[in-house]
Amino acid sequence: MKKVLLIDDDDIYNFLNKSLVEMSGLSKQVQICKSAFEGISLLKALSKEELPDLILLDIMMPDMDGHGFLAEFVKLPETISKRTKIAMLTSSLDPDDKEKSFRYEAVIDFIEKPLNQTKLNGLKQKVT
Repeated sequence: MKKVLLIDDDDIYNFLNKSLVEMSGLSKQVQICKSAFEGISLLKALSKEELPDLILLDIMMPDMDGHGFLAEFVKLPETISKRTKIAMLTSSLDPDDKEKSFRYEAVIDFIEKPLNQTKLNGLKQKVT
């Protein structure tokens, strides 16, 4: 995997998750956005070659949550929305959040925080 984008408003989780992703070998290119709005803006600004292969997306964020991000994500050009896969990375235990997430074709996994090596290994299998 070439590039991963973390979208989470929590600085501590971003620091830990970036380190875990890099140490796991999943990706050495990890970018962070601290809001869903920032994530959508970044995706619109990147060239096709710069796009992430995988987005790790939190659900519970202020202003626009992860589901709001997904609703905007599907409106992006297919060169983005069909290329990039999304794994929800959340502390939500609500079954409705999981069900809503999997309504989107790009969502390939729903991972409960905290992220760890076992969960990353399972994710690696889904993206390769």
